[in-house]
Amino acid sequence: MKRLLLILIAVIPCICMGQIIVPMERQTNGTYLIPCKVNGVPMKFIFDTGASVVNISMTEALFLIKNGFIQDSDIKGTSHAQIANGQIVENTRILLRKIEIGGIELRDVDATVSHNLNAPLLLGQSAIQKLGSIQLDGNRLIIGNNSNSSNRANSYQREPETNIGKSLSIMKRDFPELRYIKTDAKGEEYEDGYPEEGIATFFYFKNGYVIEECMICQSTDDFPLMWYNSMVEAFNKNYRSSLATNTRNHKQYVFSRFKVNLIYVSENGNNTALIQYEK
Repeated sequence: MKRLLLILIAVIPCICMGQIIVPMERQTNGTYLIPCKVNGVPMKFIFDTGASVVNISMTEALFLIKNGFIQDSDIKGTSHAQIANGQIVENTRILLRKIEIGGIELRDVDATVSHNLNAPLLLGQSAIQKLGSIQLDGNRLIIGNNSNSSNRANSYQREPETNIGKSLSIMKRDFPELRYIKTDAKGEEYEDGYPEEGIATFFYFKNGYVIEECMICQSTDDFPLMWYNSMVEAFNKNYRSSLATNTRNHKQYVFSRFKVNLIYVSENGNNTALIQYEK
């Protein structure tokens, strides 16, 4: 599950003479990794001019969906593709509302979701063509100043998507592995995923409707901290809200219908990050 965000490293591109230069990382197999942000979430993609569309794995897709970065309306159906060994595989077609590369914002990018959990992230032509004039110079991607192909990232979404208010029947449909855990003063607790694998989502229901949801990421390495920092960056950049709590390891964002807590805790060698939506 630690592949959820693969490598969460932000890059500050060089801008000179009307061009944007984005450093890439050369891999031992000769491919290059380019840092991007998908709907505000930092990721790294293989720069692949031979791929017709952007491709992400099911792991990343599930993470983006669960945290509201991909909405139901962004899922467009199925498609088929031939992989290197000649096999025909089925993918899910989606629309990525925003991909940011070197400060350039690409809107409404066609993409596919590979049903393989470990599939590589590919930056294909559906995004590359939107960059306009580009040049590869070693490990640098040089993007020309194309005002008609992209805009600077300066817009906000109103509120993140959440499952708060959804009925138990709808949640069981959307989360087939949803399991009842216990009932306490807060309500009925259900769990999706397995904490022992490093990540799980918990929901509280009251009178048959979600009143709270919480995704928890746990590990002994620094992945939860990277996950926490990426979520803070995404919320700060993508949503307008009141920041009620603003400490190093706790951010609380207040929206019209709910609050969002981002929390990071490190105790006795165990690191935990969580994102909590509550009414």
